[in-house]
Amino acid sequence: INKLDQEDILEKNISLGDDVATTNTKIANQYIDVIKLTLELNPVYVFEEVIEAIIAAERIVVLGIGNSAIVSTDFVNKLARVGMNAFTNLDTHLQFSMISNLGKNDLLILISDSGETREIIEAAKLAKQNKTRIISITKFTKNKLHAYSDFILKTASFDINLRLDATTSRITQFTIIDMIFINILKTDFSKYKEIITNSDNAVRVLKY
Repeated sequence: INKLDQEDILEKNISLGDDVATTNTKIANQYIDVIKLTLELNPVYVFEEVIEAIIAAERIVVLGIGNSAIVSTDFVNKLARVGMNAFTNLDTHLQFSMISNLGKNDLLILISDSGETREIIEAAKLAKQNKTRIISITKFTKNKLHAYSDFILKTASFDINLRLDATTSRITQFTIIDMIFINILKTDFSKYKEIITNSDNAVRVLKY
């Protein structure tokens, strides 16, 4: 991210003297900027490789710790809804149990803003022992997770002076998983539409 991009977002930081309208506008503009930066940080070919790897995987485990756990749960729900064998769990011990049973035809997706979280790095090491490929969704600046990753999707992250909060971090993560998911649907829309319809019909029975 160049200096101009950083200064542009910095100018939109919220101050205590802002009224409600100004605050709301700054929040909206900040999110728009972060989404645009996320798009700029990730070449199309990386998305294409990630999409191909997800579709080909026999099993997929997604792990996010703390704030990133919300994103990992949402991603698994999306993938499972189109018939993929995708799993996550808030119990880290259970997650590691699942990861330990992954193999070379499976996939581990790690979501971490810092790319330094101990559980995330240990999960990456465990997956590498089993020759499981790893997709990481993490900040664009160099971090430990990069070294273990077969595919890296970069999130917009900023130095501490900008004080962007965890909500903004999740915005860039959600942007990436939505880009992946929509493009997966497009690879075979008729197939996935039928799966989603069948899933919706099954759930509808429980509503009555």
